[in-house]
Amino acid sequence: DDAHAAWLARVQRADGLWASYWWTTPLYATAGVLEWLAVAARPVPRVDALRRTLAAYRAEGAFEIALLV
Repeated sequence: DDAHAAWLARVQRADGLWASYWWTTPLYATAGVLEWLAVAARPVPRVDALRRTLAAYRAEGAFEIALLV
């Protein structure tokens, strides 16, 4: 709903990613948020920053590589 989308936009980092609570990578939280936004048919906030960050992101390990794919 609108309240959830607004909260997600507020807690999004300047680089377009979302911080993970206990994971060492922000990609897990970001993947979850992007999935929710897609299902909810909501636009991605700071999409340009997110695209730039993901294009330059250097994955460390199989988990991050899988999330980037």
